[in-house]
Amino acid sequence: MTRWLLPMLCAGAMLLRPEVSLEAAADACALFARSVLPGLYPYMILLLVALDRLPAQAPYPLLVALGWGAGSPCGAKICAARQGSMDPRALRRLAVCCGTMSPMFLYGTLGQWLQSPRAGLCVLLGVWAGALGISALLPRGNASPGSSSAFSPAAPLSLGAAVEKASITLLTVCGCMVLGNVLSALVPALLPGLPGGVRLALACLAEATTGCRALALLPLPLEIRVGLLSGETGFGALAILLQNRALGPRGLMSPGAQLGYQLLHGLLSALAGYGLAQLLL
Repeated sequence: MTRWLLPMLCAGAMLLRPEVSLEAAADACALFARSVLPGLYPYMILLLVALDRLPAQAPYPLLVALGWGAGSPCGAKICAARQGSMDPRALRRLAVCCGTMSPMFLYGTLGQWLQSPRAGLCVLLGVWAGALGISALLPRGNASPGSSSAFSPAAPLSLGAAVEKASITLLTVCGCMVLGNVLSALVPALLPGLPGGVRLALACLAEATTGCRALALLPLPLEIRVGLLSGETGFGALAILLQNRALGPRGLMSPGAQLGYQLLHGLLSALAGYGLAQLLL
């Protein structure tokens, strides 16, 4: 029953405060166009072309590097392409490790928001360190492909087809951002007595890009903001969870397990990012 009731309740809440919903949706679309699309779009086009030509024997570190280089949800698409040709334990470890946000956003956009390229680099390295840390806690499994490989297309993917697929995928990303941002705006609008700290926490839980923008503006020392941003981007929030579940392998992890992995990733990334900031800033 709750599978249809919860979406209907959320839709009803949007109708109660349509002006808030429209403004939050427009803000998410603008943030997507300015801060996410420019870095993720070209990466995703090139990644799709590369994945189509990737041999079945591609080593595990190369898959991680591709996921890190392209950013979420490209890591989820890499894992989906490997489902059926990789041990489920190794595939789960890969999904947890490479489900990170785009390095263009972590290093470039956050570096600009913090007015320090070094701070952006600390966030990037902190998130990657958190990914390595959490993946080290999971069973390795057999990363070698099985007898059946998903990489046997009839014809190589053309550039035009890659652009089309990337465009469709990015609409999914934008949609998840919009849902998260509308949720984080509706709750305070319907409950106006919420403290500012609770509102900030809701924004960080619902949509990572919006949460990062708010965290970057906090009147706190730069090292603390780097730690907070590393934790937020390592966690990824509800929007990243929705992206990875929409585009990743089917049935690999339950929503609860995936959320738990993201939370642990965020904690490890926050510690690593803060430590790096202490050393490099």
